Amino acid sequence: VVLAAAVTALIRDIAGTAESVEVLIVTVGAEDFIPIGDRLIPLLVVYAVVVAALFVPAASILDERMKGTLNAVLATPASIGEVLLSKALFAAVLSMLMGVVTLVINQAFSGEVLGIMLALALGTAMLVQLGLVLGLWVRDMNTLYTWIKAGGILIVLPGLLALFPTLPQWISMLAPTYYFLQPIYDLSVGGATLADVLPTLGVGLLITLALAPLLRWSAVTTEQRRLAG
Repeated sequence: VVLAAAVTALIRDIAGTAESVEVLIVTVGAEDFIPIGDRLIPLLVVYAVVVAALFVPAASILDERMKGTLNAVLATPASIGEVLLSKALFAAVLSMLMGVVTLVINQAFSGEVLGIMLALALGTAMLVQLGLVLGLWVRDMNTLYTWIKAGGILIVLPGLLALFPTLPQWISMLAPTYYFLQPIYDLSVGGATLADVLPTLGVGLLITLALAPLLRWSAVTTEQRRLAG
């Protein structure tokens, strides 16, 4: 259809004839309609960050547990905390890189760049902790996939609802990922400033801090299980 229209237009220009029909494009609906490309940004970012920050450390820890290499490493002077920190740092760097690349590709890495980086760092810290906890507790890869699929709808909920602006957007606030995805969206395409999104980032920071005791308890329990075994 596009080729036919283009060829027809070229022939008309060469022949010097006028169009028989004038086409006017009229936008129906709200004047503040958000382009689909902009509405896709939260969903693209959350998938990029989830793969790097949650799945990578979870799968890495689980793989070492199943192969017994984690126990071998812990038999050395290295502590469980140092092992988890190394996994977390690798996942964090990868997550930040993927998040930035995703925004750059979609021409959304603009505006309040510092605020965007802070929101990405917050989301990375949140999901890395969840990934490490999963890696320490799940039994095998099938169980890991099950947990990620079960919680996946809650993780990607803000991105999915952003595709349908007519739906109640407050539902997104039930998902922890909302508190870094919404600031990224507001800062990159919504014209917001860092001061505007600080309250939302503050809630996300509280959620991230609340996960720290859970991760610490999981690490201590893992070490106790190893010593008891």
